[in-house]
Amino acid sequence: MNPVRESVLLKYWNEPDRVCYYSVPEWELFLRQARSSRLAGQWAYRLAQQESFDQIPEPAQMALDAAWTYSEHHQRALMWEIRQVEKVLHNLDCVKILLKGASYIYQEMEFAQGRLVSDLDVLVPKSAIQEAEKTLLDNGWESGKYDPYDQRYYRQWMHEIPPMVNLQRGMTIDMHHNILPETSRRHLDAAPLFDSAIALTVPDSVQKENPWAPTVSGWRSLQDVDMVIHAAVHAFQEGEIDGSLRDIIDIDGLLRRFSETSSDFWTRLLDRARQLGQTRPLYYAIHYSHEILDTPIPDEMVKPIRKMGPGLFARSFMDATVFRALAPPTFALRPFSARFSSFFLYARSHYGRMPLNLLIPHLWHKAFPKDKIPEPDNDGQPMG
Repeated sequence: MNPVRESVLLKYWNEPDRVCYYSVPEWELFLRQARSSRLAGQWAYRLAQQESFDQIPEPAQMALDAAWTYSEHHQRALMWEIRQVEKVLHNLDCVKILLKGASYIYQEMEFAQGRLVSDLDVLVPKSAIQEAEKTLLDNGWESGKYDPYDQRYYRQWMHEIPPMVNLQRGMTIDMHHNILPETSRRHLDAAPLFDSAIALTVPDSVQKENPWAPTVSGWRSLQDVDMVIHAAVHAFQEGEIDGSLRDIIDIDGLLRRFSETSSDFWTRLLDRARQLGQTRPLYYAIHYSHEILDTPIPDEMVKPIRKMGPGLFARSFMDATVFRALAPPTFALRPFSARFSSFFLYARSHYGRMPLNLLIPHLWHKAFPKDKIPEPDNDGQPMG
């Protein structure tokens, strides 16, 4: 049983015109699930391409139109933030890579139309991250973590510095130096990612607004296979899986896009995963993308991909927990099985992120902090 695949939200992801014939109760559930999963904007884009869009009930059309309008505003704000960060970091003599949603949107990938992002993710070499942080601090950004323990947690153990917030615009930037924490059991050398990064051109939308703008951007992107591996690592190794439907959509979109544009993509993808030691996260990414969204896999790749996975018992247990955790909620109160699955995946993500001798004290500190330092509100002033 795959409750994600059979949900009203994703049942017709690859046949969006069939959603137009939902009943009123199905539309009500569909819109609730789309909003809670942050997929309303992407669904709005997909449905707007259908000739049968006019047959959607008017209230649903209005809701989808509002979701699309919001996502457009959100993406314009993100693009503006990307350009401002690029200006500030222009003199930083290192490779600067856009990651995840920011990269998909900047490159105007179709599957990211209507996509929302939580923050701006950037990757720079570890040797340059202190200078990058100082430059941002000098130009209107501020660290969002004030607890000394949180500062130590990020700087000593993680793959990023504490998140930074722009005091004017409120956008958060996550500055990474790797795609996995220093303490992760699958920690990798990030040098190959930087060596193979590709230069980005300025998006067409920016060129239309500013014809005098340079055509070559100061940003780079991970190469195609590294983008997929990073999405896999983020969803199934570094992240918590629960609530990661958007990550599955990203993985499906990346696999479909790159397999169409490169004849040897799948071979290079598996070889790269072996080189970086990320075969297991990649297996889970491909497996669940295929099981939920019917992502096409070449016949000759099925066996090599299956070999990267766990044994039968572990695979069956993961299927049961992942499908339950990812299933869009039908009611406000999720069933116990879904809540248990979410807790298991939460514990799994932390266990993969840190060894037990660090993880247990960390969880104890987060549950029972000694000193709670008040964080600033939106205007930067300390809260009472």
